[in-house]
Formats: sequence, structure tokens, C-alpha cells
Amino acid sequence: MERLSTNPNNESHIPPKGVEGVAERMLIQSSLLRERDYSHRLHLNIPERLPSLENKEQLNINICQQYSRDLSAGLERMSHNSTGYPEDMIRLEHNIEVPNCKTSPTNIGLYITSLIASRDMQLMTPENANSSIDKLLTSLEKAKTDQGLYYNWYDTQTGDVIDSPDGPFISTVDNAWLVAGLMILKNASPEHMERSDNILSKMNFQNLYDYDEDLFYGGYNPDIENQRIGIMISLIPKEELLAT
Repeated sequence: MERLSTNPNNESHIPPKGVEGVAERMLIQSSLLRERDYSHRLHLNIPERLPSLENKEQLNINICQQYSRDLSAGLERMSHNSTGYPEDMIRLEHNIEVPNCKTSPTNIGLYITSLIASRDMQLMTPENANSSIDKLLTSLEKAKTDQGLYYNWYDTQTGDVIDSPDGPFISTVDNAWLVAGLMILKNASPEHMERSDNILSKMNFQNLYDYDEDLFYGGYNPDIENQRIGIMISLIPKEELLAT
């Protein structure tokens, strides 16, 4: 399939850096989405082509606002009514949306963050955002954990743990993203501070930490004593830094 280009000579196009570059990249990607015929199924309001406007600053603002609205609405549609958990992914099979009915602590943590952002940007009413957050917190409070740490996968319909073929797994990175989401929630939403703190206070990362190496392991199987997997060599440039 031929890729769309904003260059009339169909030369390779490298968007500039900075905010304008981000906005242009987003529009280029949206053009590819339209070409692949995904956009109407995802209910995205995608421009036909990269517009040429003198007022690029306003263009950037409009683009970001539109994408924020679309992403907020899309994530809300991907959350399950019973648990509030967001789907990890949804496949399109013969124009029918098929969720894979599982989610991870990373998905949940980032979804909490998106709900706060949607509320503060007035993309959702405070009542709807708080209702979704309350449902998520209730599911997290009921979820099976190990030393307060969450398993890699949960069923979005029932909230039950989903074991991988290699057995259950507790991931440092996944739990770190959940911690980040809960920390943002407690600071941005005072009404949820107590519930967030209660969950955070039970999350014990000591079993994931190597005191001799001063580094975190990648994770462990809670069913096998002392089975910890992979020492993280460098935390600085990686998302694992969240765990610290």
C-alpha cells in the first residue's frame, strides 16, 4: 500500500521538531489511518489532508483539541461497564469490534491519568469522570494481588486474574505505571486521596528489589519462591524508573 505524503513530489517527508512537528506527525498518521480505512470505524474526525494555513499556532491548538476529544471518547468506549477496566486492545473483524477482554496494571494506571486529564480539559463532566474512577478503584480494591502488587493480566469482565502460559507474573514496570496513575489521582483529586493511599500503601516492591545491585528485577512468579526475573541494568532512560 502506498504511503501518503505531504510532499507534492512524493519525496520522503520528515516533519520538523517541536510542537509543530508533533502536530504535523499526528496529521500524517491520521492520513494513513484514513487510507487504511480505520478512521470511520474508530469514530475519529480525521482531516482529508494536511492543511496549509498561515496560522500554524491555531492549527496546532485545534489539532490537539480534536485528538484529545477523540482519544478521550475512544478510551471511555473501551472501558468495561462491570469493572471499569480498559480493554488492552480491540480487534476489528468484518467491521465488528472484538475486545480481547483483558487489561494490565499499565493500562489501568494510564486510563486513570486520562480520566483526570479529560475531566480537567472539560472533555468529561466531573460526575462522569469521578464515576469511572470510583468504579476502577472498587475493582482494584477487590482484585487479587501479591503483597499488594498487581498481576500482569486481569479479565475486564470479571476482574479475575488471567495467567499467562508460563504461569502468573508480577511485573515491576506494570505496577510502576499503576503507582504513577494513583499518585496523579491522589494529587489531582482530593476526594480520591484516601482510597488511592490505601492501595498504594499495600504495594510492596521489596521482593522486586535487589539491595546488593541497587536495581529492580523485571518481575517474579508469585507461585515460585524466590523466582525473580531479569535485573534491570539501567533505570535512568527507561520507564522502570517509575518504580523508584
